[in-house]
Amino acid sequence: MQKIMNAVVIDDEKGHIYEITKALSEKGISTIPIHYQDPTSAYKKCSEVGKMAAPRVIITDIQMRDQGATPTKDDLTNVARCLLEIVKVTAGPYIILAWTSVPNSFNALKDRVEEVFTKKNVRRPFYFDSICKNECRPEGEAFKTKEIFKKFSEHLEGQKQIKALLQWERSVLQAASYSVNELVGEEEQDIKKVLHVLAKQVAGANLAGNESVAVNEALLYVLKDKISHLSLEESNKEIWKEALENPGKAIISDDQKANLNSILHFDENVDHPMICPGDVWEIQNESKFVGLMTSPSKASNFIAGFKKEFYKEAKVEDDKIICMEISPACDFSQDCQ
Repeated sequence: MQKIMNAVVIDDEKGHIYEITKALSEKGISTIPIHYQDPTSAYKKCSEVGKMAAPRVIITDIQMRDQGATPTKDDLTNVARCLLEIVKVTAGPYIILAWTSVPNSFNALKDRVEEVFTKKNVRRPFYFDSICKNECRPEGEAFKTKEIFKKFSEHLEGQKQIKALLQWERSVLQAASYSVNELVGEEEQDIKKVLHVLAKQVAGANLAGNESVAVNEALLYVLKDKISHLSLEESNKEIWKEALENPGKAIISDDQKANLNSILHFDENVDHPMICPGDVWEIQNESKFVGLMTSPSKASNFIAGFKKEFYKEAKVEDDKIICMEISPACDFSQDCQ
């Protein structure tokens, strides 16, 4: 079982939150507790957590009153609203596990959550199932942390693709930590000079005002190297081997293809005036010149400032969008005035 960042635990009983947190933390999984006291305060806490943490796993009680009571429609709606507040800003995959002493009510919760999420046009969970509280305390009232983690792991064991993506996500964080450690090294008093030299090598005479972009470009090389080394570890290789085996006939929809093309090739930050090295931006055809779209609402006469040897005037009547890549070989990285 690999580490998962930011698992959220929601319950009206502090003792249950503690037991789940203890079981997960012993295996290196961080948790964010939300003590449910009333719907209004719970919604607020869940919203804050969603914005702050973008959790991948949410463990929630099904009903938040009268221990063991069958949840009412209001109970189910309150839980669904809590989940909604957490995930409505989450673009990526997440998993919900209902923590309950009334497992027969799980399907009712699932139906209610799907109804609410569909109505609000919110991404539904990649995986949704339940853990029976009573099965985690087989010898009486005391919970067994090993049993809690066992039940938790059993649910995630079959989610090979999600496990692989979460492992990659963790590897990026780990690689970033390694990169910073190596840069600082033992000569901490020189870190300012080290960062300045790195940034200067990327941006040259254009460093002023573009410091964050230049340092980011420089550190990406270090980060990529660290991630590449981590990808060669046997545990990582095995995870991805399992995740990608037997895909069947690998056909995806045209919408999925378009989305992948956008992810791989287009810069999302079109409202920012800075063009980063390697970005691909939208180009708008306007009669005898082509203007760079720096936002959906305006196009600058970008081409007008180009030297003649670097472009040719084009009149493409039928095409509405052209692409241009701004590479590190462009003026941003030239060490000249």
